[in-house]
Amino acid sequence: MIACGPAQAGGLLRDVDRALAAQGPGETTLVLAVVRAGEVFGASVGDSAAWLIEGDGHLDLTHAQARKPLLGSGCAWPVGFGPGPFPLSARLLLASDGLVKYASPERLCVTARGIPAGRAAQSLIECVRLPAGHLPDDVSVILCERG
Repeated sequence: MIACGPAQAGGLLRDVDRALAAQGPGETTLVLAVVRAGEVFGASVGDSAAWLIEGDGHLDLTHAQARKPLLGSGCAWPVGFGPGPFPLSARLLLASDGLVKYASPERLCVTARGIPAGRAAQSLIECVRLPAGHLPDDVSVILCERG
């Protein structure tokens, strides 16, 4: 297990960036979120997102992230967030840009809050599925709640 606090989250992603760059070509986006003692904190690189969804809206924890350079470039610039409260009534959404770029925040929030968390991830993916059955981009989704 890696010890990680709010101050170390960005450093951990910088370590991952260097390790990926040493392996050869290929870049990616990443969100790291840690939930501990009723709080959430982390860091991100790229255009993936971490949202706290509560009520009818959301708080974009990754609003200040640097889109580029990406992880694996060897010069990524992770941006930390938190620590901040993770209310009992909220859900935490971690998602790639394939979700948050192709569906409205309103639709994603309603879907994430409207059904049990265990079934909501697949429903969120369906929010961006095209009529022909394809997805417009790669989609990754993690949805959790305090339990």
